[in-house]
Amino acid sequence: MTTQSRFDEFNEFFSQIHNPEYIHHVPGTITCSRDAVKPAEFYFFSTPSAMAKQAEDARTMLQNTAYLMAQMQSHFSHLQPTRANELSNTLYFRKPSDRVVKKYSLATMRLALNHQKQDYAHAMVMPHVDRKVLTEFLTDLDQDSVTRL
Repeated sequence: MTTQSRFDEFNEFFSQIHNPEYIHHVPGTITCSRDAVKPAEFYFFSTPSAMAKQAEDARTMLQNTAYLMAQMQSHFSHLQPTRANELSNTLYFRKPSDRVVKKYSLATMRLALNHQKQDYAHAMVMPHVDRKVLTEFLTDLDQDSVTRL
């Protein structure tokens, strides 16, 4: 339950970031708002301090993704690393060994490229992934490359 003025305030704010063309209106409820905790979470995550933290997390994720991409292009070009765009925190690359896949819980897929099936993996750089984790990952890829020779 809420007051009309709170709903109007929410609707104005939410419509700036979510305006799905296919239903021609802004949804009138917060996702999962029937869960008693979700409105409190929504309120917390929409506070100025929480928004600033989310913006900082996003900047850090994108910087770390760019760093990982540059390192992989420089040292592991045989893995053919690629990224959808500069706003993506996901890197796609040729599948490394099962040991590396398992250690980092990499998602894998079999893609048909140039009429051949090839194994690929992807990693998502999340807020908890810092340069220490990325360095360990790159070291494991380096050891993986040496082992495969």
